[in-house]
This record gives sequence, C-alpha cells and structure tokens, in this order.
Amino acid sequence: WLRDQLLELKDRTIGILQGNHETRSSKDAGMFPVYDAAVMAGMEDRYRSSFMFVDIGVGMRRNATKGTKQVHYVGYCVHKASNQVKYGAADAIDGIDFFLSGHDHQPIDRPRGRLCYDTHNKTITQRSVETINCGAGMDYGGYAAEGAYRPGSLKRYCLILDGTTKRIETKGFYI
Repeated sequence: WLRDQLLELKDRTIGILQGNHETRSSKDAGMFPVYDAAVMAGMEDRYRSSFMFVDIGVGMRRNATKGTKQVHYVGYCVHKASNQVKYGAADAIDGIDFFLSGHDHQPIDRPRGRLCYDTHNKTITQRSVETINCGAGMDYGGYAAEGAYRPGSLKRYCLILDGTTKRIETKGFYI
C-alpha cells in the first residue's frame, strides 16, 4: 500500500529532504526512513540528507536567432534553519531565484531584495529572491501538544514560475 502511495508522487517530486525527526531516528536506531521511502518509490536519486539545489526549466521561449529555450529557475532548499540563518541564507547564495525551508511550523513568504553586479555589462541590477518557510503541514497534537508548542498555521504557499519570461509569483492558500 505504501509503495503504491509513493509511486503516485514519483512524477511530481523534484527532491526529497530529510527532516530533523528522521535525523534523530537515524542516529538512535540506525534507520533512514525517508531514504528508504525514496528507494521504495524509485526516487533515491532525488534524496538529499541536508540541502539541495534545484534547477527547474519551465515552458519554451522562442527566439529568432537561438531557437526555443526554456526559462530556468534555481532554488535552494533546506529543512531546518532558524529565522536568522534561514533569511540570511538567501543573501549568502548567489544566483538563486527562490529559497525554501520548513521546520519551525510557521509558514511565511518573505521576499528578499539584492543588488547584482554584472561584470560583463558593467551594470547593477536589482533582483528578488523568493524566501518561503513552507511550514510543517501538521494538525495540532502529539509532539507539538506534548511540548506545549504553539499551533502552526495551516497556510501553504505555491510558487508560480512563468514559462515565457523570468518571473515568479507566490500565492498563499489554505487547504
């Protein structure tokens, strides 16, 4: 049953990151449940234990001299990061379009601006990096209730990547 559920996600999965609870169980029991699930679904090549970069090509852009070309977006994804480290990471990594994280159960969309110097054209451009904390997606109870943690918001975020020109839109929604 579980394998069938995982296989349904295979064509929609870009990457798989280990979380802090899996890290703890791996240390305590020598088991790697997230990696094992990735293997079971035939997605072990998409598994990363600490962070991942993703390069996503979207749509086709026609250019008279260069033919067709996809618009590419580069993202950096990590599970656990504190607010200070998390929002600083978007500034510390050059060339990314978005930064995704989770762990602290409080989803937020926080775009970051940056200035980029183009050594070829000797110009400065202003860019944005979409920075999103995805939240945990969990109902309140168990671990959170036992630790007297604040209930997390049920808000989710969607990145909308334009396939004709490089433009990202974030959309918040509730399930």
